[in-house]
Amino acid sequence: MQPNQQGDYIATVQNTGGMVKSKKCKVTVTKTPMFVRAPQDLTVADKSEAVFECEVDAYPNAKVSWIRDGKPLNVKDGVETQAQPDKGIYTLRIPQTDAAKHMGTITCRAENAIGNVEHPFQLNITTAPAIKTQLKDLETLRGLDAIFIVDVQGYPLPELTWLHGEEQLIESNDKYTWSDDQHRQLVIHNVQVTDEDEYYVRIRNEFGEVTSKAKLSCLITPRISPATVDDTILQRGDEIEYQFEIEGRPQVDVTWSKNGKELKLNENPNYIFTSDKENNKEIFKIVKADGDDQARYTLQIKNKVGKIEANINIIVKASLQFVKKLTDVATTVGQPVTFSCECFGLPKPTATTWYFNDVELKGT
Repeated sequence: MQPNQQGDYIATVQNTGGMVKSKKCKVTVTKTPMFVRAPQDLTVADKSEAVFECEVDAYPNAKVSWIRDGKPLNVKDGVETQAQPDKGIYTLRIPQTDAAKHMGTITCRAENAIGNVEHPFQLNITTAPAIKTQLKDLETLRGLDAIFIVDVQGYPLPELTWLHGEEQLIESNDKYTWSDDQHRQLVIHNVQVTDEDEYYVRIRNEFGEVTSKAKLSCLITPRISPATVDDTILQRGDEIEYQFEIEGRPQVDVTWSKNGKELKLNENPNYIFTSDKENNKEIFKIVKADGDDQARYTLQIKNKVGKIEANINIIVKASLQFVKKLTDVATTVGQPVTFSCECFGLPKPTATTWYFNDVELKGT
């Protein structure tokens, strides 16, 4: 049936005896929307007019909307829409096209109570390349991948060329790859210090050219070698030197501490600290070990990526010896006698025992 055939239907039956009439039967005709003529892709010059038209067959009449980036276009977007529902003709007119607001995929959607149909089409606006999002400086850990992203627009689609310094980059699976056919993303694999530099992207089509640049920095987590040091036993008066190779990017801050308390350079003439920047070495020297030098020393290096420590446990020993010996004493009967001596040793002596004629004296 067709829409013009909908309405009320009845039936009558008659014979010589009379006539009877049936109840009314109402017929409603509906039709889901379909495009008789869909809007077509269009390419226009920037700031010129663009007109799209479609013809829709539907019953009841369809409501048609024009959608870009998920939102219906309206007067605020600089567009005009017209509808002739009786003819099924619907029009989208853009008096002055704007690449930023209008270029891209537009979807025509027709719907009524029965169903809906959509048709996407493309509006291309011939423009010189423009960068919507500039390249941004990157900091990447050594060994990981760095990804430069640029968001561009322009028609015809611009050609992108990537450069490292003055050298044009060529795609290679082990170092440089593009993440899509339009080369909008440059992937630098396994970043090393030698990859640090400025990277450029040149974007061009027949209407113009633009460029963008950004810097790549390689970060290195702090590292100390050797990472561990065996406990060191020194004799009093010994000299000892420790050398550590360090690594970190950006340059690390170096701190030495003794039993958790930071050591200041030149604070103790017995400690000599040397930073060999050229060879990435930190050197710690004890000129003459003594009891006060027995401690836990910590080398800490840190930068924005992280921090690490290496510890040195130093034990200082010295043989027991009398610094002041016992001396003979002459006294008279009945007078008290005092004996004194002074001894030294590392570890420090903890007990003293006295003898009389080789027999241990007990306290009373």
